[in-house]
Amino acid sequence: MHLIWYNSVTKKYEYGSAVDFKSLKKTSDLGDALTILMEFTGDDKVLAHKIIGELNIAKSEPLMVV
Repeated sequence: MHLIWYNSVTKKYEYGSAVDFKSLKKTSDLGDALTILMEFTGDDKVLAHKIIGELNIAKSEPLMVV
């Protein structure tokens, strides 16, 4: 299984395996700073990186009030 998570310390969306996520969470003091957003049953790296790219772009753009 692979995941997309948000790291509130780096302020970036990240992609990796569940093992990567657990290791990062265990070896750092990030704990609550890591939020899982999506789970993939397979390794769909291309789709995940497209999603992450769009999320990071959207996060950096100013909020437009209509």
